[in-house]
Amino acid sequence: MKKKIFWSVFVPYLLLLIAVSCIFFHYRNSYALILTKTSLRQSFQVFYNDAIYQIENYENYENRIKKMVSSY
Repeated sequence: MKKKIFWSVFVPYLLLLIAVSCIFFHYRNSYALILTKTSLRQSFQVFYNDAIYQIENYENYENRIKKMVSSY
C-alpha cells in the first residue's frame, strides 16, 4: 500500500518539480546570458570609442607633448 502511495503521489510531484525547476533555471540562465552579452558589448563599445578617439586625436597629443618637452 505504501509503495502505491509513493508511486502515485510522490513520484509525479517530484517529476513535476524537476520539470518546473529545469524550465526556471533555463530561462534564468538565458536572461543572465543576455545581460552578460549586453554588458560586455557596452564595455567593449566604450573601449572601442576611446581607442577611436585617441587615434583621431593622436596628433593633438603629440603636439602637446612636443610643446611640453620644448618648454623645458
